[in-house]
Amino acid sequence: MSTEMAYELSLAVALATGVMAHYCYANAWHASEALAEWSDLLLVEGWVVLEQTTQVTLIEHCWLEHGNPGRIIDPSMVLLVPRSLLHQVHYFAGVRRTRAEMQTVACGDLPLVRSSGSYGPDGLEQVDYCTAYAAAHSQATQLACASSPAKTVVIQPAAFPETTEARSDLVVRVTSSQTLLRTPP
Repeated sequence: MSTEMAYELSLAVALATGVMAHYCYANAWHASEALAEWSDLLLVEGWVVLEQTTQVTLIEHCWLEHGNPGRIIDPSMVLLVPRSLLHQVHYFAGVRRTRAEMQTVACGDLPLVRSSGSYGPDGLEQVDYCTAYAAAHSQATQLACASSPAKTVVIQPAAFPETTEARSDLVVRVTSSQTLLRTPP
């Protein structure tokens, strides 16, 4: 499981790249293009567990990581979950792709690994992706059972955009990670 999302950076990237709700693969790909000068950026295919009032959702998801340890940049989730509830979002990285690997992949090629087996040759046969799924499923089940009454666990596969075109002409330029969009918690 990875650390918490870098909220301000994720929000800036989301606004600059014109993200579409529920299209995490395209959103992450376009964000990686907007952050092209970040050579250590990773595109991550994995799972997110989101605890909600009556259910715990296990979501097939894509996001970016930057630095070591990896800061999560998630232009999709930042617009779907209020900042005050980000502690209820848990990330489970399956496959991390380097900048060099991302440069050989078009937006429409994503996801390269997919649970259903119908996209990409490996599906859950890919060991790291399968391990991430198992850990995410275990976390979702634990969270659901810890509630009274128990919450329902919902498994949600990823959605795919009707277009691979970027939705904005803005470019993200981070001048200082210390001062980027400082907002009160």
